Amino acid sequence: MEMSEEELQAKIAFAREKQRLLREELKQKLGESGYERFVSYGVVDTTPKVAPIADEQPVRCPRCRSSQLTANPKGYGVGKAAVGVLLAGPIGLLGGFVGSSKIRITCLACGYQWRP
Repeated sequence: MEMSEEELQAKIAFAREKQRLLREELKQKLGESGYERFVSYGVVDTTPKVAPIADEQPVRCPRCRSSQLTANPKGYGVGKAAVGVLLAGPIGLLGGFVGSSKIRITCLACGYQWRP
């Protein structure tokens, strides 16, 4: 199945717009300085491309040098919630959400986790 030039250009334009929207969402979640740090690690590629350039170096795990990585929000902290309950009673359960929006990069090969 072959696409016409117009169909191909429309798909490329759609993909670039989707990428732009995802970058904006990430900027809102991380803040401007957090986003710049995240981009500086190479996890987010801010340049729109159709095909990857061969001479770019991928981000690698500091422990095992694998390039198989994932980036996700940290999530709810059970330990922080337990301390919060001891200090503030039942309302202390909300303490588990402290820092939950921070991004954590995880190596899929060895399981090592770090912050950008």
